[in-house]
Amino acid sequence: MNNRDAVLRQADRAATDATATTGVPTTYTWLWSTRVRVKESEVGRSFQVLIFLGSVPENPREWIRATSYVGSVSAFVSGTAGQRGGESYGQVQTDAVTEGYVHLNPALAKNVGRTDPNNVRPYLKDNLDWRIQLADGTPIPLERLPSLEVVVVAVQLEMRDGELPIPVGEPVLHRDITSGRLGGARPE
Repeated sequence: MNNRDAVLRQADRAATDATATTGVPTTYTWLWSTRVRVKESEVGRSFQVLIFLGSVPENPREWIRATSYVGSVSAFVSGTAGQRGGESYGQVQTDAVTEGYVHLNPALAKNVGRTDPNNVRPYLKDNLDWRIQLADGTPIPLERLPSLEVVVVAVQLEMRDGELPIPVGEPVLHRDITSGRLGGARPE
């Protein structure tokens, strides 16, 4: 049994225990996201990583308006260098990493209906895709960003009437959904 399976089993046990002990109507759902990490220096200008569920249009000008477009993670990069009071500013640091999340649940509600891993994982494996664009809309080949890593993350939430959702257990990284693809998950 791998770590992901152990965390999923633990979340299922916690869900069963909560229902039995509280007496409050409780439901459970999964919150699904993509985590995007990328080094800013690989582009040197502001850019965004766009996330899609479904086919991606060939024309980059149509990407952000496509029905398959879910959201994006933007990196605001200043590629100019200057001097102010003896300090450099506006330079792209080689180690600066942008990290962001795109929540998938609204799109999953339309396309899958349920959020449990047995339904969502196969759907994401077949339909999750990503592209990169400069701020002006110019597409960037995935090969230009070797640091890019898109990983699917899910956490189970406990939903009680009239209360905010509560995470049950730890977030689960579903690396296998994107591994083996340009910009996908790397081996641990």
